[in-house]
Amino acid sequence: MTDHDRAIPTLPSRSIAATTAFYRTLGFDGGAHPYSGDYAVFTRGTLELHFFAHRDLVPEASSAGCYLRVLDVDRLHRDFARAGLPGEGLPRLERPEDKPWGLREFALVDPDGNLLRIGQRLPLRPPASASAESAVFAGLDAVLRIGSITDVTDPDWLALRRALWPEPSDEEHLGEMAEFVESPDRFAQFIARAADGRGIGLAEASIRTDYVPGTESSPVGYLEGLYVEADQRRQGVARQLVDAVGAWAVAKGCVELASDTWLENVVSQTVHERLGFVETERAVFYCRSLAAREDGA
Repeated sequence: MTDHDRAIPTLPSRSIAATTAFYRTLGFDGGAHPYSGDYAVFTRGTLELHFFAHRDLVPEASSAGCYLRVLDVDRLHRDFARAGLPGEGLPRLERPEDKPWGLREFALVDPDGNLLRIGQRLPLRPPASASAESAVFAGLDAVLRIGSITDVTDPDWLALRRALWPEPSDEEHLGEMAEFVESPDRFAQFIARAADGRGIGLAEASIRTDYVPGTESSPVGYLEGLYVEADQRRQGVARQLVDAVGAWAVAKGCVELASDTWLENVVSQTVHERLGFVETERAVFYCRSLAAREDGA
């Protein structure tokens, strides 16, 4: 039993008895609810599905479905495959596939047309033709080089940091940069350079061992900052920077890369999603001062 809030999908069924027979062949326990024969509850490990009677349902026209996140998608698919379901029609069991959004998924469609998409997060992988330290990519109109940066005196690093975080002073920036360089096992910085050597993009990352919201492992790679000059955007620079961060995190033993942004920063949220990140949760943070109040309250 989980110790946190959760959502349980409730799907339509033309026949609770037929639905019970089908899901039991897949290894689920359960059946009609004792207080209502028109409702059923099924469980398989931590997975739970509910069904309600909908006798007029047309399976071919149904758009009902749900998503189930699991830890071992291939093992679950092998278990389901023992039921001998076909790969087409109703019902059907589709093969697992690695998706570009960072998940390995398969689909199960039951006799009532309910689509259960079942997935697992993929481990981060290094770029296919590049190392984490230095990767060369073909850009749209020039050669783009992604490399790690450890020289605090590099003016491009400071300039890109100023553009990304304009509030701190140069002294504060340089102090942080020096701290990062002194701890290469915990921090990494990657800069994107155009063919003329000019810095046009920056990614900074860290390894976090404390709990990172939405993750399921430790340590976790964390994208602390990402910036690309305005006239260089929409050309794949950000993706290549994040790929370099991901390769570095993998080399440090991570299987997940996390990040964050402000609730109101819709553009950043869109960029994260296009880079393969999946939103995990939203939160509002509070702070209460413990200093003594003058009014004595």
